[in-house]
Amino acid sequence: MTTLIRIDESQYPGQVMADLKNCFRHRAVNHKFHYDSAKQTQRWLALHQAYSPSRTDADCARTYELAFGEAAQRIPPGPMLLTGLGCGGGQKDRRLVQELQTSGHQVDYLATDVSTAMVLCGCQEVAKAQPAALLTPVVWDLARVPSLADVLEEAAQGPAGSNRKPRLLSFFGMIPNFEPEEILPKLSEAVRAGDWLLFSSNLAPGEDYRAGVERITPLYDNELTREWLIQFLLDAGVERSHGEIHFAIEPMRPVWGCCASRPRFGLPGTGLSKLMESPSHLSRGNVSGCFIRIAIHLCWWSACCTRMGCRWKTPGSPVLVKRAFSS
Repeated sequence: MTTLIRIDESQYPGQVMADLKNCFRHRAVNHKFHYDSAKQTQRWLALHQAYSPSRTDADCARTYELAFGEAAQRIPPGPMLLTGLGCGGGQKDRRLVQELQTSGHQVDYLATDVSTAMVLCGCQEVAKAQPAALLTPVVWDLARVPSLADVLEEAAQGPAGSNRKPRLLSFFGMIPNFEPEEILPKLSEAVRAGDWLLFSSNLAPGEDYRAGVERITPLYDNELTREWLIQFLLDAGVERSHGEIHFAIEPMRPVWGCCASRPRFGLPGTGLSKLMESPSHLSRGNVSGCFIRIAIHLCWWSACCTRMGCRWKTPGSPVLVKRAFSS
């Protein structure tokens, strides 16, 4: 079987290399580099299967089923387009397609992700639900796409006229990768008048926010997560012996968030200096901090869910919203 994939210029080799250099220059790893290769994708899928509440918590799984069912009931039946913004392994989108089909929708599906391996996994998984059409998947860097709306419009073009159908955008498990001021304008731009957006909100459990963050920290502070995160550094030429990944709860702007702390690695000067084209940044034997951050921005999403009247209140709660008018 052959699958055609559309590569957005935000993931062209030149841009990817510039972003990679920027990671080491600023000692902050762009989250997209943790999903880049087939090996990283497999490590992430194994981690997700082992620790994601949607896989391990029956109450969380039921919450998603309730959300999918209500979304299918609220959206008028008929032809429609489901677009997975960061489709991942595709399991949630597959269940959503099945629920929509049961309610009388004829669903076209468009997979998008920053990883080629991930969009292939997503398409294979959703194909099990036999959607009306699988559109050509898109590989892009969501943070770098100048106009998310334009790319989505172009990707949905075709004989089926999917760009003219009612649209539901899913955004599952993506919130931890972005700052609020970075992702909210992108989502606002992507949702047209009459569109629906279903996203997971990553709520901290319980009334005590700090205690809730402490409760979920083991979902990240574990060996599978370390193996997934360190793969990026190994691929870049950093040795395991150069340091360890440590996790800590750190104050995030403007609230508490769960992050990986600043691990220290003795970065080989020759390889990384050549990569960055600036030998002055690094020298052989220099011990440098490479900050691998997993920012779990829970509190501000909790506030958003309260304002929007979210009915589902578990960690990872889905939120369904509809845009009633154009901005």
